[in-house]
Amino acid sequence: MSNVAYADFGNQRRQERPNVADLDNGYTRIANELLDAIMLAGLTKHQLLMVMAVWRKTYGFNKKMDWVGNEQLESMTKIDSTKCSTAKNQLVRMKIFIQEGRKIGMNKNISEWETDIDRNSKSFTETVNNSFTETVKTTLPKQSNTKDNNTKDKRKDPTIPPKGGNRGGSLREELISILEGKFDFDKADKLHDSVEQKLVELGYICEREFRVSDRGDGKAGRVDLLVSNGKGDSCGIEIDRLNARDKSIVKLKQLSDGFVLVREGIVSERYDFDGIPVVSAHPMSSSSEGISREEIIREAREALDFYNNITGSQCRDFKPFMTLLSPTQSRDRYLLSDLITVIEWVVSTWKRRNNSIAKPTNICRVNRFDGYLSDAIKWKNRDGINPVDCPHEELIKIWNKYVPERAIDFHEWTSRRPAYKDLEAVWNGKTNKGQWREVKHMDTCFKLISQSSLFTGLQDKGWLTLDWILTPTRWSQTYEQAKREYTERKKGIV
Repeated sequence: MSNVAYADFGNQRRQERPNVADLDNGYTRIANELLDAIMLAGLTKHQLLMVMAVWRKTYGFNKKMDWVGNEQLESMTKIDSTKCSTAKNQLVRMKIFIQEGRKIGMNKNISEWETDIDRNSKSFTETVNNSFTETVKTTLPKQSNTKDNNTKDKRKDPTIPPKGGNRGGSLREELISILEGKFDFDKADKLHDSVEQKLVELGYICEREFRVSDRGDGKAGRVDLLVSNGKGDSCGIEIDRLNARDKSIVKLKQLSDGFVLVREGIVSERYDFDGIPVVSAHPMSSSSEGISREEIIREAREALDFYNNITGSQCRDFKPFMTLLSPTQSRDRYLLSDLITVIEWVVSTWKRRNNSIAKPTNICRVNRFDGYLSDAIKWKNRDGINPVDCPHEELIKIWNKYVPERAIDFHEWTSRRPAYKDLEAVWNGKTNKGQWREVKHMDTCFKLISQSSLFTGLQDKGWLTLDWILTPTRWSQTYEQAKREYTERKKGIV
């Protein structure tokens, strides 16, 4: 049996709908002065595409600035993300782009731009004539070099040893002094971005993912960052997590100079790995403020020992305490006495979950510790706290006197019991007259509560205990109800 195929002659006559641009589908408003200035700025193809992409992501949505990632730029321009990063940083250095954190936008103050063409003194015709003359004077090999990366035209071969940086020492030493112990990031991409941004702001030229011929297994690799100083000197930077990797050393040895920046590792001091310096980005790995790293380690161990002794724990990692004992760019170092105060406060006041005390990692949260310390100091100085310690035993005896059916064995009334802290919270509150609570006042509270309608049919309310009443959300409600019923009884309403 044969198959029959039908010819569709109508398909030949069909035409696809043309894709026609229309203002009704959206448009981007750009000042003519910006367009004129960009045409005269002498930008490379990659730089020009970055400008257009940023225009589209900012002015296209009526924004002055916005976060535009390298991946977004790659999807818009079809240029590799590393080249997008390089071109974007060049434009930031030229002050054509302005940057605030991870946001980027156009610098509308054209007079601040630092480009090769002086727009204020040269007309467009003069600029073209001069550019054409210079082009004719160049040799043919230079004309044939069409690689779109003008930083490499100004930079010497990275494999040639450097002659020294602009401070009388090598570029590598300059970069180490800038970066060592200045960053505290858990994520690699955030550290990469921050390192690159800091160097660009200081006027260095940065190129991400610089290609080298070997990464240690015969395959081509990439150095995380290649930094140039505008004088022909260059230095590679590999950013590793805990310690220097073998392949990082292999890649850096193919350059004229370089070093490894460790993100999280404990580096007591700078050391060399097969001739390549290894330094730490984390502040706790650098000596500063007149205190050595050995002293920081000693104090961190003391804090951990104090924590283990007061909680009966056997924790071994003192790194959380080291983080707080080391200064950063935004704060001074905390003292050992600060850590001990917070530990005492946590153990005495924090509620335990599943009968477990908070661990050092929970106590040493960098973004919360300042608040912890403030509360701990108030607690230690008894600011806002009843000047008399909570008399637990006496108060439990009063409760047992008025509610013998729900009497509490004092041996079971320990700080591990949630209601223990709740009773202290009630004791540290004030009366309606603004006075600190006293034993006689608590006697009245328990008496009125035991006489309230809540305790009617107590034998059928197994859940009705002191623990239940002291719950913060119930204490005020229960006590106010008891007072209201007492007042009504006195007036003969009930």
